[in-house]
Amino acid sequence: MTGGVFPANALGYLINFMESLRFLEERRENIQYDSALGFLPRASKNMVMQTYLALNEAQKKEFADMLTPDQRFYFDTFGEDMIRLKLAAQVGPPKDFLPFITARVDILLISNGASAAYFQFTHVSDLGCKVSKPEWFQKAGCGYVLHSYAGKLALCFVPQAGGQITLYLRGMYIRDPVEESVRVPYWIDYTSLHVNGNAVFSSPQPAWHDKPYRHSFDVSEGEEVSVRITWLPHRSD
Repeated sequence: MTGGVFPANALGYLINFMESLRFLEERRENIQYDSALGFLPRASKNMVMQTYLALNEAQKKEFADMLTPDQRFYFDTFGEDMIRLKLAAQVGPPKDFLPFITARVDILLISNGASAAYFQFTHVSDLGCKVSKPEWFQKAGCGYVLHSYAGKLALCFVPQAGGQITLYLRGMYIRDPVEESVRVPYWIDYTSLHVNGNAVFSSPQPAWHDKPYRHSFDVSEGEEVSVRITWLPHRSD
């Protein structure tokens, strides 16, 4: 590393950064659905990305060997995503290609008691995932809509009321450019779904916006729920 652009002890800097992430992740009471990384200053994130990208292969291996198992987990989760996001910001998939690779996951909680339906995310693996809470999805309970083109998505969330969760795995909502009342069927092949470590399916399940794959299950108040989803562009053969 030359020119004084990066910290003199670059590896130590990265280790300290990963330790800070772990500290934040353990104290997420006030973080609703974004990763801890989203709450760090942009300058810090840029410095980490620049520092890591400036390492040679030997230094990267030395960095990996210095990580504890917990630090390695957070580096795998956040560090590589930071680099992917930096590259995506520079290039990114063509806009016209997004409907072919983007999964849309709708999550709805319907309360089974007097408590209002509400849940918050404690982990979203894809830092580029777009998370929204549209008003129309709150009429029956508490609902979020997630869009990701990463090909895999790991989520954790905690319901604040017992009830039933329904997952809707679908494609993007795309209207026909000529006839706006018609939706274009962009299919996605969902290849696996795991809930709390249990496989729901592990063979391709094609879905598009109007024909989602649905899966419902009961949850208890305060229970941490984990969901893992993988998908590929649809194959017609």
